[in-house]
Parts: sequence; structure tokens; C-alpha cells
Amino acid sequence: MRDGVPSAPQTLAAVGALAVVAAAGAGLPLLSRAVSSEARLASPQVEASLKDVRVSLFRAVANGDSANALRLVHAVQQSHNGAERLLQLFSSRNGAGHTVLIQAAKRDMPELCRFLLDEAGADVNQRDVNGKTALETAATSGFESVTRLFLERGADSESKDKALIVAAHFGHLAVMKTLLQHGANARFANKNGTTALMRASQRGMLVEAQLLLEKGAEVWTANVRGCGLSAKLTLDLYAEKEMLMVWL
Repeated sequence: MRDGVPSAPQTLAAVGALAVVAAAGAGLPLLSRAVSSEARLASPQVEASLKDVRVSLFRAVANGDSANALRLVHAVQQSHNGAERLLQLFSSRNGAGHTVLIQAAKRDMPELCRFLLDEAGADVNQRDVNGKTALETAATSGFESVTRLFLERGADSESKDKALIVAAHFGHLAVMKTLLQHGANARFANKNGTTALMRASQRGMLVEAQLLLEKGAEVWTANVRGCGLSAKLTLDLYAEKEMLMVWL
């Protein structure tokens, strides 16, 4: 082990211990006295092994190593009480307060996210320590395919609306279109009164702002700082109507 991270042999041993318990739970013959001894110690050993697997899984996801991450979760799934252990695994958080699903969304790993949601029972609306969902995480980075996956798996309306604001802020047009197609509210304002249109306008994103206006976004709104649309964008959008600026 180095800096608290299990080595490859340790991880393989952890996965092996889980496999031993899987065999025992399935009534398969154990091939040696040593294995039988491990089986008798299954409960505490698997608990320790699961901790090692958790560390290795977060490391694999952080590195974008989808194949290795999937191997690890498959091993846990096939172990004795695999479903219960998967829930323990996916409810845990790394040092940044992220779950495996949110970390996978951050790294744009659709295959792993799909497995976590469809086979492992992960909650699409789980939040990190800052209250941010996997959908919002994907939208922040502009990952359209993962965004679509979370929407199709039941992301809630609040998450959709917040994701639209961050996507508008960063100019992720494809993500914005996908969110709006799945019911995100172009008029939604967060707790500070900020809307997606404000974010797009403040950054001079004309195409994104036009999309939001087409979907019913309100121009005459103000957030807690009293800021509405920027003068530059208002001139671009409404020069023909002689609407010069909106500062409320």
C-alpha cells in the first residue's frame, strides 16, 4: 500500500476474497483448507476487502479507466450479498465528497454510469456534499451523452433546471438543447434569482440566449444583485426594437 492506496496485488486479493465468498454463498466447493479458512472469516474480511475495492474503484474512475472500474464493480456484484455491498459502495464518497456515480459523470464515463444506474441500483438524483447531482456535473462539463442518460433515467426537475443554468453559463449548446427537450424550465431562477438567460447574456453567448428566449425565458428579470441582461447582448438581440439595455 502506498499513501493509503492499495497496490494492484492487494486489490486483486480483495476481489479474490469477494469471489471466495461468492463461491461459498453459491454452494460451490472450496478447493483448499486455506480457502475454507478464508470463508470462515468471510464477514470481517469482506468488509476490509470492500474498503480496498472502494479505494481502487475511485482511483480507476478518477483516471477515466472504465474497464477496470467495471471489473471491480462486477466482482462486488457477484459476491455474496452483492446487491447490498454495491449499495454500500455507491453511497460512499471520496475525499471531495463525490459518489462513484458523480465522479463517473465528471469523467464522462457513460458505460460505467449506465451500469451503476441500470444494474447496480445507484440513485440518479444522489447529491454530493454541495448538493450537486450527477446531471449537473455532466452539464457543467458539456457531456451531452451522459446528460441524456441521466435524463432518461429519471433526473428530477430541480436538477434539470439547475443543470440548464450551468450549461448556459459555459455555453454548452448541445447540452442545453437536450435539457430543454427533456423538460428543463427556461424561466427557472435559482435561490439567488439567477436564470439561464442571465448566465448566457453575461458571457455574451448570443446563440444560447436566443435558444432560451425561444423556449420562453423572461428578459425582464433581476437576481439578488439587481443584474439583468447585459447591455451588449441586449443590443445584439433587440436593436430592431430599440431596446437598449436592461439593468434593474
